[in-house]
Amino acid sequence: MNLDTSKECQINAELVKKAVTAIGSLSPSLKFIVLPTGTKAYGIHLIDPLSIRKGTLSAADTIVGFVINNNICCAAQTLGIYLSLFAEIEGKGAECPFTGNEKSWRNLSHESNQDILAKICVYASLHLNVTHGQKYNAGDNFQPSSWSHRWPVICGYFDLKETPPLPDHQAPQPEHYLAKHAEKWREMEKKHGLVGGHIANERTFIEPTHGLDMTQCHEMRGSSKEELDTKDSWRTTSMLLFPDGDVNGDDAKRDKLAALPEELLIETLNRLCHRDLCNVSRLNKRYHRLADAVLYKSVHFQSPELHLTFSESLGRRPRRGSAINEVKLIYPNEELSRLALDTPVHNSHYDPTRSDTLSRTLSVMSNLEKLDIAVPHVLLHGIGTLFNGPFDLAYLKECTLFYQCTDDAYWDLRENIHIFAHPTLETLIIKRAKLDEKGFDFMERPHETGLKKLHLIECDINDDGLSDLLEFPEGLEEFVMTQTAEPKPDLEETSDNFADYVLALNSQAHSLKTFTIDSPTLGCRKPLRMREFEALKSMRMNWDYQLFGKTSKKPRMHSVGLPPEMEVLEFFNEMGSDEEVMDLLLYTIQTKDVVAKAWKTFVVPEGDGGVSREIKEACREHGLQLDIIGAFDTDGDAD
Repeated sequence: MNLDTSKECQINAELVKKAVTAIGSLSPSLKFIVLPTGTKAYGIHLIDPLSIRKGTLSAADTIVGFVINNNICCAAQTLGIYLSLFAEIEGKGAECPFTGNEKSWRNLSHESNQDILAKICVYASLHLNVTHGQKYNAGDNFQPSSWSHRWPVICGYFDLKETPPLPDHQAPQPEHYLAKHAEKWREMEKKHGLVGGHIANERTFIEPTHGLDMTQCHEMRGSSKEELDTKDSWRTTSMLLFPDGDVNGDDAKRDKLAALPEELLIETLNRLCHRDLCNVSRLNKRYHRLADAVLYKSVHFQSPELHLTFSESLGRRPRRGSAINEVKLIYPNEELSRLALDTPVHNSHYDPTRSDTLSRTLSVMSNLEKLDIAVPHVLLHGIGTLFNGPFDLAYLKECTLFYQCTDDAYWDLRENIHIFAHPTLETLIIKRAKLDEKGFDFMERPHETGLKKLHLIECDINDDGLSDLLEFPEGLEEFVMTQTAEPKPDLEETSDNFADYVLALNSQAHSLKTFTIDSPTLGCRKPLRMREFEALKSMRMNWDYQLFGKTSKKPRMHSVGLPPEMEVLEFFNEMGSDEEVMDLLLYTIQTKDVVAKAWKTFVVPEGDGGVSREIKEACREHGLQLDIIGAFDTDGDAD
């Protein structure tokens, strides 16, 4: 602010010019500038009375806000400091006269909270077709108000009794009062841990003669328009001014949530949407710290640039990594050669020459429980190094792995093989990986792990290698293996015999509850022997001959052995391609009370030929529920 109005205009114009020039050189895509000018756009500094014109973009006479440097427009800063000091010296409940004059007390005017002003600027920037070249007034409310309405509200925050202005400016003026008691304020700064340097501000109360016309601004924002009353406007800003009030002191009396335990506060914040959570995090440092734990609980990186940006932020906020519980890295088709992947990561103990930046970022997420990876093949080795670290990802419970290779080839699971040795991991999903017969070919073999669910999606897995890996889980409960009808590229490691994978699961026969193999290319030469799978409840596969074995010239030496506790059997593909197998299936249903007492549900597709009447009648007769996928139950035959 400069008393010479012409010089002030020159200075301000030069500031705007330099700012726009700098931004324009950094951002060639710059298209739009919002310039809040205040009521000087109407010539408040030149003429009296104020001449009001509709639609001029200006902020209200009073900005209810706070900035880190002293700003004459931020009334909340001056009044907050002044009234805090006044209450400390004069005592709670003391009479506090309005510091302006009679005209300021009575005349109507608009005030604008810093958030309202910011939202109007953002909205204007995002709707160029409406706002381009236009001018708008900004304010908290459509209707103006006077200081006789605001002063009681503001004094109430400091437990002071408001009074009208005294005649002849006898009331203390904030700038004089603060200067007189500067030493007392510095004592308060030390006592309450406040940031110093904000006591000086030559704020005065102008004498507005008119409010602003808010019609055009409200029409511009449409359904997104909002209004803020005096109490909420000043309260939001006071939280920014005095962010770290004692939870047992006067601030806690006004903030009812402050008395709650942090565990309960975090649970409450968990139920907020991200937008509200961001707003809460701005109230004070305590809420910011608690909201940070919720905001960063789940992080989704959709590009490596975002991932790198987060890596750099760990230098400023090193504890942020420990707040994360879930991470998704979903950018499989990105080209990473343009990025610097050897930059240091704060708190990571890995050598940048041996592991990339993106992988090392994961190492500082000490409380990570869920990891979903779908990234380019170049990161395969670096992430695999983490799984071999004795102290990394110590709380990991769920992991999904996929690495995009050239020509859509299968990625080598051996690079991430130590994920099977993770002691706390419960769910592991692997997509489009390959593994040879060597399995876990290392001298140091893990003790029993906590793996409960293993899904192999479109993988090329050798059955011997799989058998070796399945020796580690203490009690695997769910196994899923899928492959397409026409795998691309061709399978090199996968066996062509369904029974080989059942044999690979023998080490988990005591605990396995769900068994699913959806691989149409697998055949089976002999009936399955699964009587040892004592906990198995659900069994799902493609073909009926995968269970009973294909008919051949050799005689059948033994019959199928179904799990003793099996309740659900499902075939994904049409039955009846092998007549002998159909006869064996019919016989199994007819003797289910002997061979499968717990069998309750039989799920099959309808297929082109439908399900035979013999199968339907046998199921009905022996109390087996038959669910036919794709059939219309019109005559009760499918019951």
